[in-house]
Amino acid sequence: GAADDVGGETEIHPIWAMAARVKDDSGIRADIANETWAFMARNWGDEGYCASGHQWTLSTDTLSILIPWRAGASKIDGLSGEFDIVNAPDSNLPNNVSVTYAPMSGVWLTFKLKQPPDEPDEDGTVIEGELNIHWSGGLITKAAVSTQPVIFSKGEHDERPESPMPGLLEKMTPQQRTTFMAAMPPKRSPRHSALVQIGPAVQLSALPARPKTAGVPVIRTVVSKHRAQMQKSLLDALHSVFGATIPGVAEK
Repeated sequence: GAADDVGGETEIHPIWAMAARVKDDSGIRADIANETWAFMARNWGDEGYCASGHQWTLSTDTLSILIPWRAGASKIDGLSGEFDIVNAPDSNLPNNVSVTYAPMSGVWLTFKLKQPPDEPDEDGTVIEGELNIHWSGGLITKAAVSTQPVIFSKGEHDERPESPMPGLLEKMTPQQRTTFMAAMPPKRSPRHSALVQIGPAVQLSALPARPKTAGVPVIRTVVSKHRAQMQKSLLDALHSVFGATIPGVAEK
């Protein structure tokens, strides 16, 4: 959608799941190629600075990503990797990410996720990791290079941070900063994460087809009580410094 807070340009958020090839070691031999793919998955997220305490959730506990079969490859000699997970739905941690593949079709990454809770930024699942694929057989072709991104001319807003906080902090005297920091609530403890090795990949004759009865996941919005309280605490702290009117902040 269009984000008014950053000059009306288009933005895509939240991202539920994605994978990107970040390394390609082809070229040493014509019959082998080693790729590394970075991936992430979740079924909740916000709109960054534009979120205003709202979270968007996806009504599914499973997401999958298809990594295409390497052109010119006839087989996979090995699949390995690891992932970091927060709030794992399965206590047997390797079960939260599974890898299957079918020759000439692709590699299928599947993620287990908790159903989005009322406070997803506290209780929601987040998975991030890397998958190494070792291709071989035949004449491996060089991986396609993405086209260069379109470069837009900069507008006046492009040099401005989305949040007004850096500018407000610059306006404060040392004493005002002390007052501001004293009025802010303590930071939350970081959520515990676990680093897990990806389990053995399973070879299939064909990749699983999407069930015909499967519906489109529903996207819902929830108001985070924690974020709403944090926003109120931030405004109260700023008012303690600047008084009734906070420079450059239009309160809703």
